[in-house]
Amino acid sequence: MDPRTHAWTTYAAAGAAAIDPTIDTLEAYLQFQDRQMRQQQASLHFRNAGLRLSNHLWNAAQQPLELQASVIPDPADLASPATFQLPDTAITNAVANHPLLAQAGARIDQLEIDRRLRNEYLKPELDIKYQWLGNGGALNNEQGTTLLGDGYQFGVGFQMPLFLRRERGELTIAKLRLTDANLGLDRDRLRIRNRINERVNDIAVFGDQMRLGADMVVNNERLLAGENQRFAAGESSLFLVNAREVPLIDARIRQVDLEARLRKAFFNLDHEAGTLWRAWRSIR
Repeated sequence: MDPRTHAWTTYAAAGAAAIDPTIDTLEAYLQFQDRQMRQQQASLHFRNAGLRLSNHLWNAAQQPLELQASVIPDPADLASPATFQLPDTAITNAVANHPLLAQAGARIDQLEIDRRLRNEYLKPELDIKYQWLGNGGALNNEQGTTLLGDGYQFGVGFQMPLFLRRERGELTIAKLRLTDANLGLDRDRLRIRNRINERVNDIAVFGDQMRLGADMVVNNERLLAGENQRFAAGESSLFLVNAREVPLIDARIRQVDLEARLRKAFFNLDHEAGTLWRAWRSIR
């Protein structure tokens, strides 16, 4: 039994025997209850996250799989990400190859075809008709039959609407739709570019915060180690030791949260760029 556990047990026994428990004992027990609650909440999040992940898992036979609680992440995935810098060509490639922009480009091509079709409706219509007449045998080119050279039809038809109100209106609408689609494409390019820059800012800030959080954990560990030495020498109390340990636990939880947010920022960067896990693989 370590000294702190022995001290807590001694204080608890003394408090149970007395009418009013000591402040140190009550404080230690409240912290113990708080940690129990945090552990239960973390366990709940862990189980629910496993169920959500199971929605995307199948075996080779296309049967759904359920993630077992004993499955743990690869230690390589738990390593702190290295320094990341977005290549200069990343935004250019994202704008050129983004699936959403490719979809918008295909839509513009369709609207351009529709505009050209509406433009054709404004042109006059010229029909030329020609028909050579012959008997049935001549059509089959049977032996002993001749074409009736004097029997044929020839005609020319020309028509053009006088006002073209409907055609001009449809052409105007087609042009407006095409203009709107082009403006939408420019807007989507700008939005994608800004979102990529937002994710890059997130990565930079989360990386700095994660390193700062690691330093805070180290400093809190030093404070706790010093307080434990004082406690072992009889110069401190369980209350002070617990008071030093609480900030250490909070700092460690904050550090883990920042690491998770940093990894999510890498995946969000790939999502905004229309790629699949490129940024995250580049730092592995």
